[in-house]
Amino acid sequence: MNDVPQEKIGPPRKGTLRTLPSNLVQDAPPVHSPLFSRPKRRRGRRIRGWMAFLVVLPVMLGALFFLGIPAAVVEREAIEALERVLPPNLEARVGATRVVLNGFDGIAVSLDNLTLIDKSTGTPSLHVDKSAVGVKFSSLLEGKPRLDYLNLSGGELSVADASAMEWPAVASIERKLSNALHAAGRLFSRTSLNGAVIDLKLENLTIRRPGAPRFGDLVISSGKLTGSRFERQFEAEFVANERTVALAGTVRKSEAGAISLRVTAEGVPLPAGRLRTMLSAVEADHQPGQLNAPIPLNVTLEAYRSPEDDPDELTFSITPHDLSLKLDDGDLVPVAGTINAVWEPSRQVLGIRDSPVTLGRSSVLLSGAIRDLRRERAPDGPGYEFELLTNRGISDPRDSPVRSIRFAARTQGSWKPAEGTVRFDRIELDSTAGYVEGAGTIDLAPAVPTAVFALSIRDFAVAGVKQFWPAPVARGARRWVLANLAGGRVTEGEFLIAEPLRRRLPGADKELTGDSELSLQVSGIRFDVAGDIPAVRDADGSVVFKGGQTEITLTVGTAYLPSGRKAKANGGTLVIHPADASGVVMADLDMNVSGPADAIGEIITYRPINAQQFHAYQPEDLSGEVDARLTMQFALNRKETAPPPQWDVSLDVSKASIATPFEGRMLSELTGAVRINRERADIDVTGLIDGVPADIAMIQPFEKGKYELRRDIVLDLDDAARKRIAPGLEALVRGATPVAVASVEGSPAMAISADLTSAQLSLPWIGWMKGSGIGAKATFDLVRNGNDTHLENFSLDGDTFSADGDVRISPAGLQLARFGKVRLNEADDVSISIERKGRGFSIDVRGASFDARALLRHVRELISQPSGQDGGTPVDLTASVAAVTGFGGETMRNLKLAMRHDGRNLVALSVSGLSASGFPVSLALEGAGSGRTVRGEALDAGEVLRFLDVYGQVRGGVLEISLGGQGESGLAGAMTMRDFRIFNEPRLNSIVSTRANNSRSLSEAVNRNIDTSEVKFDLASARVSIGPSSLQVADGVVRGPVVGSTFQGTVFDADNRMRITGTFLPAYGLNSLFAEIPVLGLFLGNGRDRGLIGVTYLLEGDAKKPEVSVNPLSVIAPGVFRSIFEYR
Repeated sequence: MNDVPQEKIGPPRKGTLRTLPSNLVQDAPPVHSPLFSRPKRRRGRRIRGWMAFLVVLPVMLGALFFLGIPAAVVEREAIEALERVLPPNLEARVGATRVVLNGFDGIAVSLDNLTLIDKSTGTPSLHVDKSAVGVKFSSLLEGKPRLDYLNLSGGELSVADASAMEWPAVASIERKLSNALHAAGRLFSRTSLNGAVIDLKLENLTIRRPGAPRFGDLVISSGKLTGSRFERQFEAEFVANERTVALAGTVRKSEAGAISLRVTAEGVPLPAGRLRTMLSAVEADHQPGQLNAPIPLNVTLEAYRSPEDDPDELTFSITPHDLSLKLDDGDLVPVAGTINAVWEPSRQVLGIRDSPVTLGRSSVLLSGAIRDLRRERAPDGPGYEFELLTNRGISDPRDSPVRSIRFAARTQGSWKPAEGTVRFDRIELDSTAGYVEGAGTIDLAPAVPTAVFALSIRDFAVAGVKQFWPAPVARGARRWVLANLAGGRVTEGEFLIAEPLRRRLPGADKELTGDSELSLQVSGIRFDVAGDIPAVRDADGSVVFKGGQTEITLTVGTAYLPSGRKAKANGGTLVIHPADASGVVMADLDMNVSGPADAIGEIITYRPINAQQFHAYQPEDLSGEVDARLTMQFALNRKETAPPPQWDVSLDVSKASIATPFEGRMLSELTGAVRINRERADIDVTGLIDGVPADIAMIQPFEKGKYELRRDIVLDLDDAARKRIAPGLEALVRGATPVAVASVEGSPAMAISADLTSAQLSLPWIGWMKGSGIGAKATFDLVRNGNDTHLENFSLDGDTFSADGDVRISPAGLQLARFGKVRLNEADDVSISIERKGRGFSIDVRGASFDARALLRHVRELISQPSGQDGGTPVDLTASVAAVTGFGGETMRNLKLAMRHDGRNLVALSVSGLSASGFPVSLALEGAGSGRTVRGEALDAGEVLRFLDVYGQVRGGVLEISLGGQGESGLAGAMTMRDFRIFNEPRLNSIVSTRANNSRSLSEAVNRNIDTSEVKFDLASARVSIGPSSLQVADGVVRGPVVGSTFQGTVFDADNRMRITGTFLPAYGLNSLFAEIPVLGLFLGNGRDRGLIGVTYLLEGDAKKPEVSVNPLSVIAPGVFRSIFEYR
């Protein structure tokens, strides 16, 4: 048998067994073994024994306590243990007590009405309705009961009166921090007894805080304190200002004696909820008594005490949440961030370290310090001096259209809680946009808190102003600047901010308003005008806010239009008024713009003017120069109660023209004023209408019913101008004619008034004419009907003439004229109808009386005129007048006239009527040129000759005319007149009484007085030749019982000169007998004048007043020899 080495086996080293396979997690035993080994069977018996003991022990203890054997001992020990953990200045007083089992944890002593009394004052500090003290079983078995926990439920805790508390000094942080860390250290001893930690639970405990009604009482809903040897942990929920706050903390103590404290509180209600709406523009947010929810804060505090002799350390952070600043309805600016503070004992300041704060899209990283004010600066109580700065700021308001701007800022100031004032002694901001400096004060007076700041900027980019302009300050001005100013710089600017932080006072209905002012001088900016009107660029001006009103002034700038045109802005203002009761912000714009007419015309096509809705035009159709003044009134904010925009455009135009017709007329060279608004256009200009000089005054309504169309136009028409605008009137009117055109109320007609004084009027078809200088005026209503023009209610008034009727004119000229009453001379009473017939006119004259003198001249001219050229105006004239006045005061009755002119010649004329004495008169003309024939007959030749202004000294007689054409324009034929008398012919008297060279007169030669006052003639005949401007007679003979005469020559020529020669024969009846003597009569009597005695004469000179010359020698030359003495 072999020897086996013997080894001593002892217990494994500590930790060895736990590495063995049996101690590891396995799915099956590591080695094969019996189900129960012997050691395990022994261990199982021991476990079962202890379990039986644990079951039996409570039963036994419960029986003992039921019998009351140890209760008194436990109660006494529990109360004594409670007193040992209390501060020495407190005494515990307990009402009824009882001991109850607490399961396997031990027993509990229930204490009713536990009260802690301040020994020094005798006043209760804490009263608890129900409390329980837990005792462990183990301590009971040892005979030394030890506290395990303390539960407090219900009751009140009274703290010191807060009404007399002052704001703490920053320097007091050192002492208070030391006390807090000392209390944290004592927490370990206060919450442990005999080496065991006492757990604490609180429920429904009210903390009474006299003198702090703003914060109210605190109610601890639940709380507990647990811990171990070197650590205590506590957590609680309490209600403050009806808000639940979650509190948690940890206190740690090292073996070396270091103490650390960390406390977090979530949802701490800061009673500054009005901060949310303090800047709101909504009036309801400023009503007195308006409730505002507190601002919830998350607070984290950490403190540390070194075991060495180092200063205590403190850091804390404050993080608000659910905080937004309301600027207006729907305009909320979220505020977030964390303020990180640290106590710096060496400097005795509370430092601010890298604290990120965001305001909407803007953000800063704050740092700084807070220290106590020196006593001389705060004699009435504690005060604080602060300095805040950031080097990493970003300004990016949500409503700003420009890119964010980085900036650095610093402010220094002080806060005096007793005075309720926060002073910012210096404010500095430096950014890429420019530099700002200023100062300010916030007065936190309970009645009317206010903010007053003064900020100054120099050479600051407008983009920067947009980013840094405080949103609650001059809201209307800010909104407008954000939306309508761009580019450029602020050369000089001042912000004087004075705003109440409360808009309503209790018991007062009047709203408190701010007194802020600002002034910005801007240069090189873009100025958006209104609506879609293109912006003014490269502009200089100013922005001024005062008394709640904003005034933007533009001194110079240029409007660049989308078409490439441009106009110069010469100055203007935009006034933004305070919001009205419904919140509408109205603005008044007044701006001057000058430039080419097409540029100004384009500007007013844009909204809100949109001039093309009133008259369709294209800007490129306009030319000339225009100075325009644009005035508008419009709402800057869109609200249902906002009125529609109102605008007014005043244009001073110079040499302006429109390339397309305006109501069918071309307007050019316009100079004057044009004013346009939503309701109407007022026009007062001078210029050309279809090339005609005109003064134009018009009112053109754009809305029906409010204004009446009115047009007052004065045209200065000459012949060429009149032909352009009213073709076909050149035969009626000649010369300068001022014409006034006005609108007719309630009618599309135009009232026309023409001053015809300087014009020559004529009715060529009847030979009537008004000369220049004779007063006359024509009025009518001009109505356009398609291409035709109607002259309704036509009235012509002159000193001795008038006409009333209607006229219709087409582009081809006069179409129809009907005058119901015409007075071309004082005695006229006729109606005239003129109607176009082909190329010519058909004219009909009817009435009671008519002065035909002009017509007689005209017919005489037509008869004697040479043939015209093609292209003249054909005329058919008919007349039927009861009484017609001619020359010499003669009249004809029942005149019937028919005349036809073919445009070249008078081709037909028929006249019939009765002379004043009732004798018939007739005249018939037919044909033209050499084929023309004229036949006339009058039974009272004297009346007819006077009527026709041929010769006025004839009485009675029968006249016969028979003429035929001679060449293209002449007439030739015989005229015979029988049985007539000549009265008072002065030229006849000159013939018989004239002496020459001391010779005898004809009367003396025949030795008798020849009476020429009335001379009777039996016959007068002659051959006549009528030319275009002359009348020739030949073989003229007049024979009578007393005298006779032969004559021949020119009655008148083109120069209206007369030359007639002849022989006058006295005692014609006897004298002519010598010519009847055979043979001798050839010598005694002239074969032509058949008289023995006679005198030759010459009528020469003006046809109206010729000179009479008589050859006396011819008196003694008988017969044929007298021809020697005739005038040649």
